[in-house]
Amino acid sequence: MSLKKLFSFLLSFLLLFQGNAPYLVAFAQEVTDSTPSAEIVVEPTPIPTPAPEWQTIDDADVTTTPVAEGRTYKYRDTAVTITFTKVTQPAPLKIKQVQVGDATGYDITSDMPDGTFTYDLTLPNPNPSQEATVQYSEDGQTYQELPAEEQNNVFVIKGLDHFTIFVVTTTADFAVGTSTGTTVGTDQVTSALGPLVLDQSQTAGTTAVTFNSTSRTGQIFTAGSSGFLAQVILSLRVQTGDDKSGNITLRVKDVVGGLPGPTVLAETTVDPNTVP
Repeated sequence: MSLKKLFSFLLSFLLLFQGNAPYLVAFAQEVTDSTPSAEIVVEPTPIPTPAPEWQTIDDADVTTTPVAEGRTYKYRDTAVTITFTKVTQPAPLKIKQVQVGDATGYDITSDMPDGTFTYDLTLPNPNPSQEATVQYSEDGQTYQELPAEEQNNVFVIKGLDHFTIFVVTTTADFAVGTSTGTTVGTDQVTSALGPLVLDQSQTAGTTAVTFNSTSRTGQIFTAGSSGFLAQVILSLRVQTGDDKSGNITLRVKDVVGGLPGPTVLAETTVDPNTVP
């Protein structure tokens, strides 16, 4: 308030209260709030770093937590994936890359008992230009073909309920090598080395293994005796209605990493029309 206005204000009070009336003086003061305003500081909330999904133990990739139903687990930067459709006793998953001959295999294991889980598996086809099949092995020595569907150079196998070693092989893995072209008759071996001695045989059981022009089958055996392999007897049967236009080729080959190797030790062909 200016001094001029304050003087007029006081004069008015003096005129109203003349005589013995006490003087009334009013003072006006502009109050300035000097209290500083509070400053609000917003601290950012730290985002926790998620735990890694995989860890490496003894050259194998192991999930850091037990697997879960409905989740897909991818092995490194590959097309190898496992999608669980059922899990009743969860446990970590373990995948190890192994060499099977000239092919790359995947040893998949877990502590989950067989039958407590089911899953779908995908495996890459390393040679899309060649015909390939998926093989599996329970012991790392004997491999059997596993039905699979190929989609965009990736094999899809559904409804698996146990873990084992899986490998994708091409027909070239079973067809490489050159025969020596040497044929030795049993009588020649007998006269040169003496009578034949049976090393091993498998005559029990009725399970048959089928094969055709696009699939091959084999059986690994370990010699129980030293010496020369002189004779192999194999039981064959052609089913009614089968195509008999091509020959059946039988080969004895070396073994590399649990699969047929490149060396053909002996081979022969059989006309299917001569097979009962």
